[in-house]
Amino acid sequence: NNHALYLASAGEHSGALKAAQEAVAMYSRLAKTNPAYEPDLATSINNFAKSLSETGDRPGALKAAQEAVAICRSLAKTNPAAYESDLAISMNNLV
Repeated sequence: NNHALYLASAGEHSGALKAAQEAVAMYSRLAKTNPAYEPDLATSINNFAKSLSETGDRPGALKAAQEAVAICRSLAKTNPAAYESDLAISMNNLV
C-alpha cells in the first residue's frame, strides 16, 4: 500500500495502479482465509480506487470505492467502536 502511495505522489500513476492492484490481490487472498485482514483489504481497495481515479478510470474507481464501503460497513456493524471511522473515510472517498 505504501509503495503505491509513494509512486502516486511521485507522479508514477500507472506504477501506483499496478502496485495497488497487487496489494488488493494479496489482501483478498489473505482475507478469504483470515477475516482479520479485511480492514487491510478495505484500505488497499480504497488506495486502488484512488489510483484508478488518477489514471482516468472513474467508473472503476467508483466500483472499487463502493466495495471498500461494503467491507467497512460490515466491519462497523460487528464492531462500531473500531471500524466506524474507517467506514466514514471510505464513504468520504465516494464523493
